[in-house]
Amino acid sequence: MSEDISFRLRLRQAGLAAHAGAGSGMSFASEIVLGERAVGRACPAGEIRLVAAAADRRSDKMNVLIACPAKLARMQYQTADAIAKIQKWVRIDGHACAYFLKPFTDLIDGRNSVATYALATEIDLLIGIDDDIGVGREAFDRMIGSEADFIGARIPSREVDLDRFAEAVRQGMPTAQAERLAASPDGGDPDGDGISEVERVGCAFFMIRRPVLATIAERGLAARKVGATPQGAVDMLGFYDPLPDADGAQMSPDDSFCNRVREAGFGIRAYSGPGVSFTAEVAFGT
Repeated sequence: MSEDISFRLRLRQAGLAAHAGAGSGMSFASEIVLGERAVGRACPAGEIRLVAAAADRRSDKMNVLIACPAKLARMQYQTADAIAKIQKWVRIDGHACAYFLKPFTDLIDGRNSVATYALATEIDLLIGIDDDIGVGREAFDRMIGSEADFIGARIPSREVDLDRFAEAVRQGMPTAQAERLAASPDGGDPDGDGISEVERVGCAFFMIRRPVLATIAERGLAARKVGATPQGAVDMLGFYDPLPDADGAQMSPDDSFCNRVREAGFGIRAYSGPGVSFTAEVAFGT
């Protein structure tokens, strides 16, 4: 049995719909699924569609799942554009690629469901993107090129230390380097590619390799649960379920996930360079 046929069978065995197109002799490509439609054909929201299987995919290439937990199956235009481009970039590198849209009413269970599906289908690399994030080629290349077990993007418009930026500029630091420093988690100074080792990072745009999710599951760090989705109750693992911090307060879902990654024995890296943006409206308090 060819590797590509086996990959599609594993998708079906995991309860995920897969579709093989009429092409041959090509690497996996994927159709973007937005809400209830996919490139001229109706399909259920959340369905994975794979087209054009190749029997000679090289062993050094990966099965990549690009997943978006999208509120009510909607997303920003910039996010849809980023997903289409990421699929193209992944295919250019010769990897097999699928796209998965997971509608949610609760973001935690949306992300839990995406991670659980990735683990069930034996994906080598999960690329997660929120429904309000834009991504450029430079950011993608640097993050996937890092070969990190888990790497997330720092979103400058969501959290930037302006005091740190101003102080760095006053001390004569070049503006570009000061920007990376101001957006760097935990105040770490990232190296020339904008990547640094951190204790935590947000999951608005991230890449994680299968062994991280598998180890979290095997060690019982993510409890099995029944989560809520627009399609009804779904079995999943609580990768993002909030954990208590040292003071007993509830940690954020992203920090809780990072805590599980560290407990599983893996490091965390953050990309703080250009090319990742928050595209939704922002409300400022008074």
